[in-house]
Amino acid sequence: MTVACPQESRLPSGTRLLNLGPARYFVRQSWIQAEREAFETYRPHLQDFDIIHDHSWFGYCYSAKIDHPNLRVIHTHHGHLSWKNLPPVSHMNFVGISRFMQNEYEKLGIASKHIYNGIALEDYPFSATRGERLLYIGRVIKFKQPDVAVGLAILTRVPLDIVGGDRFVDDPSYVTWLKGFCDSQNVRYIGEVSHEVKLGYLRDSRSVLIPSAFGEPFGLVALEALASGRPVICLNDGALPEVVENGVSGFVCDSAREMARVVRDGSDLKLSGEICRRRAERFSREKMAEGYLGLYSEVLKGNEW
Repeated sequence: MTVACPQESRLPSGTRLLNLGPARYFVRQSWIQAEREAFETYRPHLQDFDIIHDHSWFGYCYSAKIDHPNLRVIHTHHGHLSWKNLPPVSHMNFVGISRFMQNEYEKLGIASKHIYNGIALEDYPFSATRGERLLYIGRVIKFKQPDVAVGLAILTRVPLDIVGGDRFVDDPSYVTWLKGFCDSQNVRYIGEVSHEVKLGYLRDSRSVLIPSAFGEPFGLVALEALASGRPVICLNDGALPEVVENGVSGFVCDSAREMARVVRDGSDLKLSGEICRRRAERFSREKMAEGYLGLYSEVLKGNEW
């Protein structure tokens, strides 16, 4: 197997690296240019492979397929599609990371399948003992709505920790604005942390809040919470209802007011951490790999879509 990725990437033994240079951590840059530069690095090698699994945003591998129609390309898109035109190829072999995204792509006229994202469950130790504080984990950006989580904590008087990425954001002023509502006691702003520190906040939390409202393509944070044995209280947004079983491993709410009612009533405290963990086990990285291996097999047999 060969992986085209940034030079800092850690790969399993025996995996060949096509070095794309250092990772790009700056939001304000031309991402289409960055992807094109990466594509020009690995383009000469594409005809060497039985299957090309493209995870890029703009799908440059399709331009290689236009020139070489026999290339077998599978493209997993990890978000909402912003392409102005679809590539003129007979089989796009498009994959969404949820049913929600598959349906969105099919409305655009793209034949699609879906494979759920997965996590390494062993990286998220289960803890049956829950803390008293709520937890928001995620990027500190407007469409993830951490300000709704802050308002909920203030309204219910249940303490909250804000943990999330605040460097890879397009509006630093929003981060500053949000910090102004955090009093370092009832609502603590933690910011970006390592994986190990994040696990500590998950372990010590009561439940995890996900007030996202932009059409979550999947919701990895929900999966991390469930794997740790923590219920998720979220808005009915995007694919989140596919990950969180309402009333079983969390609560899928139609409004922030409903989320607050769940917290105030203590409904989340009645849910089983063991059931949350079992729910997460349905989204393991092994199941994700099995799903993709099945798609590879279909494409190699000529069953493209």
